[in-house]
Amino acid sequence: KKRNDSIIVDIFHGLLKSTVQCPDCKIISVTFDPFCYLSLPLPIKKERPMEVFWVPLPSENKPMQIKLTVPKAGSIRDLCTALSLQVDVPADRMVVTDVYNHRFHKIFNMEEGVNHILDRDDIFVYEIPITDIDDPNLMIVPIYFRDKKYSEQQSDQNSVSSQPLFGHPLLLAVPRDTCTYDQLYQLLLQRMSRYVTVPDDSDVWKEELSHDEDDSSSQNTNSSSVGASNANWTAEYEGAEASNGSIGQVVQMDTVTRQGGRLNITNNKSDPGDAVASCSTSLPPSKSKRIFTLRAANSFGRDETGTILTDDGKPLKLTNRTYIAVDWSKDAKDRFFNE
Repeated sequence: KKRNDSIIVDIFHGLLKSTVQCPDCKIISVTFDPFCYLSLPLPIKKERPMEVFWVPLPSENKPMQIKLTVPKAGSIRDLCTALSLQVDVPADRMVVTDVYNHRFHKIFNMEEGVNHILDRDDIFVYEIPITDIDDPNLMIVPIYFRDKKYSEQQSDQNSVSSQPLFGHPLLLAVPRDTCTYDQLYQLLLQRMSRYVTVPDDSDVWKEELSHDEDDSSSQNTNSSSVGASNANWTAEYEGAEASNGSIGQVVQMDTVTRQGGRLNITNNKSDPGDAVASCSTSLPPSKSKRIFTLRAANSFGRDETGTILTDDGKPLKLTNRTYIAVDWSKDAKDRFFNE
């Protein structure tokens, strides 16, 4: 009795009763097996806390970080339903994305499970104006922001060598079949109005014009960069390939005068040894005020080969796989972009 009379045994030891009955003789055996501990299943939480970034459709509203509680075995639709209760936006007007390194790493389908989302993922939920991705009138286009940089080894100043991404990407609703380059530009200005300042008509600033629509042509691209200081303009004109097969020469221009919708460029150098050249370039009034350029890109933010956004007033050929890159020059970004 004294040997088994222990407070440790009384508190930490137990007896597990087990009953066994013989199927032949029907004798019942009852045994008590001592144990120190038992493995008991702990209750598993059926819900999971998550944090998402909510990007509302009105451009004047700032994105918000919102904490949600969703079922562990739920779907992306359950996530949107939980978010809908807090932002008062229907769940079918949301698009859930995983943003990594300033680009869309993944755009989730409504039926995918939330178990595909890791705790370290940056989840952005965008409000869109349509309830069906296959809407016949509107389509959703992913938008990236890029720094426009040029290769120092190439003579063409509009040859983009690398385009590092910055900021958070956007989802923009555009007309499916009738969207032109200028209309896409205006829609982007409206979407970015909270952190982009649009220059006034009287505001004179240095701009960089690129003719990306000529990239697929067999002819050389004529590129021009036009800046302004008071009444004098300075421009560089890259001549086309000469008839003898030599590489086009770059001629320095001094003065640009505007007459109507045309730019007349003349050389005012007094040195008789310098070549005197003149050219006339027709520019739409809206193009001369643009603070960024648009290019077709892939999901990684690089230029999409074979797809060119032509600024000719005609509808752009956009598909559900089209990504748009908004290229900002350093001067324009420093002056007009304030994220």
